[in-house]
Amino acid sequence: MEQTKLRYLRSLLDRKPTPDTSLGKFVKEIRSREEFLRNCYDEKFDLSSDNFVEMMVVDGCYILELLRRPSFRVPGWFSTFKNDLLLLENQLPWQVLDCLFNLTKTSQEVSLYQLTKGLSGMKHNPLEKCVMKNLLDAVRNSLVGSLLNTRSYDVDWTPIPSVTLLEEIGVKFQSASNERDLSDITFNLENGVMEIPYVMIRSNTESLFRNLIAYEQCLDNFDKCPILSYAMLLNQLIKSAKDLDSLIQKGIIDTELSEEDTVCFFNRLRYSTERINFFYSSLARQVNECYHRRWLRRWLARIKRDYLYNPKSILSLFSNAVILALILTVLQTVYGILAYYKPN
Repeated sequence: MEQTKLRYLRSLLDRKPTPDTSLGKFVKEIRSREEFLRNCYDEKFDLSSDNFVEMMVVDGCYILELLRRPSFRVPGWFSTFKNDLLLLENQLPWQVLDCLFNLTKTSQEVSLYQLTKGLSGMKHNPLEKCVMKNLLDAVRNSLVGSLLNTRSYDVDWTPIPSVTLLEEIGVKFQSASNERDLSDITFNLENGVMEIPYVMIRSNTESLFRNLIAYEQCLDNFDKCPILSYAMLLNQLIKSAKDLDSLIQKGIIDTELSEEDTVCFFNRLRYSTERINFFYSSLARQVNECYHRRWLRRWLARIKRDYLYNPKSILSLFSNAVILALILTVLQTVYGILAYYKPN
């Protein structure tokens, strides 16, 4: 791998996209930030100044060249390298990437944010005004950035019913606009419509979400975790293949996995996580209020589900009704006889 990184560095230097693209300039700029960059890590590096700066320059240039290459967009390559780039333990400070990007960017490249666009594999754009910490932070920002400081969190929350149970009482699920963040799920209590942004589940999506969840729980405000909250909410909604099918048919979920694996994917995401303040507390309260309001629809749906489509249940229901009618008839006869002989 080290030889590959050095080969990418040489390729960048040979191409020389700007007058400032030189190894000497890279080293000078990164060295001027050395103290800040070392403080970005909890673990202290037992490296000399030269070795630390060399590591930042080589790794930073390798990542930028990787993101720039057309082969990075080829599905097989994209999955393999993206997994490595987004591992929590592989994160490089954003300031390293930003510094080296500005020294090497071409006239076609607008910003580092645009270069990282698509790392999440989802149709959401990063907020360029946010201050990033690393690539994983940039992906998290692209998925939940606009909502981080606008939603209230609540330590107390209750689960909500699954998609199938909610549809039985008339709740409708719709795919939200692609311009909305992945986590921007809304519920309208008046018309019973839940809007959920589109999500594509690929073979490496679980790795991405697990690293994002682990990253959230390493932050200072670790109890506020919108990605984990999102995983928990989807886990509540998707309990069976029938729940999943409904969301697929409505264009909310697309998956490369089998139905069983996709359901298990949502069920596994919250494993081994700490208790958090829930991002969707208000939505959960509204959904549960709607569910309890529509008790008659719930009751009719249960009768329909348990009896009308099940011949054995219909026979059982009919038998029980006949028995009950006989009991009532006998009681009525006994009561009539007693009333005749003992009118008082």
